[in-house]
Amino acid sequence: MRVALLTENRDDLRTAALARHLRRYADVDVLRAGTAPTRDLAGVDVVHSHTWDTGLAGHLAKFQHGVPHVLTPPGLEPPARVRRGALLVADRIVVGSFQMRAELMRRHRELAPRRVTVVHGGFDTQAYHPDGGTGALAALGVRTDPAAVRHTVACVGRDLPEAALLNLLRAAPRLLPGTQVVICAPGPEAERAHGELAAALRAEGCDLVWVRRTPSPRAVRQLLTFADVSVCPAGHDAPEPAALAAMACGTPVVATKAGCLTEVVHDGVTGLLVPPPAAHPEIYAKDLADGINSLLADPQKAAWMGETGLARTEREFTFEAAAERLYAVYEAVSENKVKAQRMKTEPIRT
Repeated sequence: MRVALLTENRDDLRTAALARHLRRYADVDVLRAGTAPTRDLAGVDVVHSHTWDTGLAGHLAKFQHGVPHVLTPPGLEPPARVRRGALLVADRIVVGSFQMRAELMRRHRELAPRRVTVVHGGFDTQAYHPDGGTGALAALGVRTDPAAVRHTVACVGRDLPEAALLNLLRAAPRLLPGTQVVICAPGPEAERAHGELAAALRAEGCDLVWVRRTPSPRAVRQLLTFADVSVCPAGHDAPEPAALAAMACGTPVVATKAGCLTEVVHDGVTGLLVPPPAAHPEIYAKDLADGINSLLADPQKAAWMGETGLARTEREFTFEAAAERLYAVYEAVSENKVKAQRMKTEPIRT
């Protein structure tokens, strides 16, 4: 089988990683839709687009060459420049979560349920995996001496919005004594909020370590592995990747029961989910702190959750798992095309 993955940027690392694993099953080309005319898609068996603009190219390939089109929409509504036909006429729509599937079908009731498939996006477990070393942590200011620190809680994000930091701020004073809170959030928004939030935390007696520069991947692995708990407070800019990174390092996650996190973190098994803040931020802060403290106070339970989360990540969220499930989708749409062609050529019996 020959598959064309359409992208707007051939240097996209996620598409490249997915293509690498798909090549175990099929002949895969990564094409930039803006430079590849649709005639170049005439010889492929399946075209898979990953953006609205590439979805339009896949849509044209379907009607010009009869190539089955698989679409992974980047959002729920196509922009004005893209006709809804690219969404409604695709042979199969692949989304990354059951939540997005439900919302997509609610907004576009013309979609048949059988045409919308959930394939969780691949996660790079080669970049994130348990790393018991601590050599990179000293440069971050993280203390590893058990005589000085009893517990470590880590919050990792690219550029944590102030809302997430405030939620963590309200919870931090309620954590068990001797808890080191490590906030790894390099970026301009966290940088602006650093002085005020750090002062407030320390005034409450919190042991705060604020990592203000982008750490190396090795340092992040070691931090997540060393931490007793990883936390994704409400307002986190990328909660699902942060939760998966922690789980891939064998660390339990305490997060908010909202969005796709409910599909990543198995509540009570790989971590704990707390109700979202809604109109009661202080209640949320207490719930968040209580969830973290319950795991800090029960290291055996936390270790079991960490091991279970690691196994779940390796089983369900790797690029290997995503490639296997996508190939099953490709096979299905190709088989449907063959059946349709057979129906056209077979004589009608009376």
